[in-house]
Amino acid sequence: EEYFKLVSAEDVDFSKYKKIQPTSTEENSVKQSDSYDYSAKSAIDGDTASSWQENEDGSGEGKGIKLTLDGNHKIRYIVLYLGNWRSDELWDYNSRPKELTIQVGETQKKDVKFSDEKKKFCLSFDEPVDASFVSLYIKSVYEGSRWQDTCISEIELYE
Repeated sequence: EEYFKLVSAEDVDFSKYKKIQPTSTEENSVKQSDSYDYSAKSAIDGDTASSWQENEDGSGEGKGIKLTLDGNHKIRYIVLYLGNWRSDELWDYNSRPKELTIQVGETQKKDVKFSDEKKKFCLSFDEPVDASFVSLYIKSVYEGSRWQDTCISEIELYE
């Protein structure tokens, strides 16, 4: 069954929903840098100029992040800013997820394909999903023109 599907973020009035702030993050790969924090925390800091970046040879398939919530929430929407949004140039230079394996709580797991566009992607749930965590793992990517690091700039959860 299609429990969650991509919808246009412009068609959703997010002011009617409560934004959920994850209480902790973890990642199974992270790029090290003296200048920037590329950990999973950067994907939930409210700033699209920062991003989580994996640090593998190649495009990082199987690498990803897990967001843990302060207990169960009824998740209605997930908004994703894929790629490096610090600038249009960096968005092109870095790899972006083409397909992510997204798990919402214990019950919902799906591979979701995205177009190669710098836009907000919105996943909508027909029925809110009761979940204490959300995880996103890279299945395939759009290659960056300069670097192989795959980036996710921001993830927003709404109930």
